[in-house]
Amino acid sequence: MENQHQSAAHAATPTRMVGDRILRKPDVRARTGLSESAIDRGSRDGSFPAAIPLVGRQVGWAESSVAAWIEDRKAAGVARAAAAGRAAAAVGGGGGVGVGVGAAP
Repeated sequence: MENQHQSAAHAATPTRMVGDRILRKPDVRARTGLSESAIDRGSRDGSFPAAIPLVGRQVGWAESSVAAWIEDRKAAGVARAAAAGRAAAAVGGGGGVGVGVGAAP
C-alpha cells in the first residue's frame, strides 16, 4: 500500500526542472569539446561553471550554465577576431598592392 502511494506521488511530480536539465560529464564533454580534466579544472578555478553535487560523488552541470559558457566563449572569439582585424588594418594600411619596400611610386 505504501508503494502505491509513493508511485502516485512520484507520478504527480515533474521529472525535471522546467527549462533546465542537469547534464552529466559525457554530455558536457560532447557539447563543449573539453576533456574531463579541463572541465574539472575549470570548475575548480572558476573558468567553467561549477559542478552541482547530485548523489554521493556524482555531479552534474546546469544545461543553462553550460550553454551560457559556450555563448561567452563564442562572443570572446568574435571580439578577438574583430580586434585582430582592426590591428592588421592599422598596421598594414589596408594591405593593398604596392605597399612596402621597393614598391613602384
